[in-house]
Amino acid sequence: MTHLQLLATLQSFCKLCINVIYYDDLLHGRLKRLTALNLVVIGD
Repeated sequence: MTHLQLLATLQSFCKLCINVIYYDDLLHGRLKRLTALNLVVIGD
């Protein structure tokens, strides 16, 4: 594997990591909103 190939692999791996982190944040935000909604419904 050449230096350039290694660099390209690293870049695509970083993009994947960023996507996973971003998706995890979205999921976490959605879960928090759902929990808040449930609390509002139960507290009513």
